[in-house]
Amino acid sequence: MRGSGLVEGMQAYKPHLLLILMNLGIAGLLVLTKSALSTGMSAPVLLVYQHVVATLVLTPMAYFEREKRPPLSFKILGWACILAFLEIMVVQFLYTVSLRFISASFQSTVTNAETAVTLVLALVFGQEKLGFWRIEGQAKVLGVVTSTVGSTVMVLWTGPTILKTLHIDGGSPSLDHVTGGLMLVLAMLAESTWFLLMGPAVRMYPEGSLMAMMSCFGTIQTTIVAAITERKASSWAIDFGGGLELATILYGGALAQGLSYYALAWCINKKGPVFTIAFSPLSIIGSCLLETILFGEPIYLGSILGAMMVVGGLYLLLWAQAKEAKAEMRRSGDGGTSYESIRNDWET
Repeated sequence: MRGSGLVEGMQAYKPHLLLILMNLGIAGLLVLTKSALSTGMSAPVLLVYQHVVATLVLTPMAYFEREKRPPLSFKILGWACILAFLEIMVVQFLYTVSLRFISASFQSTVTNAETAVTLVLALVFGQEKLGFWRIEGQAKVLGVVTSTVGSTVMVLWTGPTILKTLHIDGGSPSLDHVTGGLMLVLAMLAESTWFLLMGPAVRMYPEGSLMAMMSCFGTIQTTIVAAITERKASSWAIDFGGGLELATILYGGALAQGLSYYALAWCINKKGPVFTIAFSPLSIIGSCLLETILFGEPIYLGSILGAMMVVGGLYLLLWAQAKEAKAEMRRSGDGGTSYESIRNDWET
């Protein structure tokens, strides 16, 4: 009995563990990508190679889901194509190119405003409830405000240097926060929209199959863009010296892109978009530490205080969501709608 309770407890916290590992992995990808771009590798070409690898990783998952997925339709193909355009052509492309102008830790911090944007959009489209006069609703508002202020502090105020290490030359490009910041704003809007669209999408079709199609469509879309923008054959060559570019392609494609897509889709289906995106502050800590160790990026007081506010605010939001989920389960006892029930509706 005690063993079964432990197993049930581990199952309950599976989304938490997946999201922790995924966001730490993304922090590593940001630093690797910044290093690869600093050597002159093309951002569109890098995305093409990464999503070829991601498609190869996700395709076996789609094969094992063949018995339980509903028949493929133009509607599902359309959803996969739209999701690929938003997440890969817009979000991943802008995030990757922006690393030419900003640091990885700066990017991962500012993009935590995605939680606030996603919450607002989820409220507008009815995927979240606020309940302002309850403690949970007030905690949501306070969490969003705190995290937004924290992100603003990190952008606008550096403060004194807390930690400075010897610089190890990584050939990083000069920073242009205006250009990089505009890219981040557009990417955050597209990312928040993608998270909201993923909710109904994963209830219509299994996660692995949907993500495999999305990655395939994204590979086609990025290949078209790369073929237009990178016409020299040398731009497509992989520099095997040192293994940095190859490591970025394989690591980014297999883990940080391929498996993370599946983890995101699964967690959105189980816990919703706001819960899933609330774990993104972990990428701040990972990318900040890696950049300090590898590239000698200094850590400022403003960064520390801002990061603490971002993390505290977003986990306050996470706490409120958990309280609301428990209350909803007590009221209804309903586990939600899955693609199996939708499949039954289609068949009838």
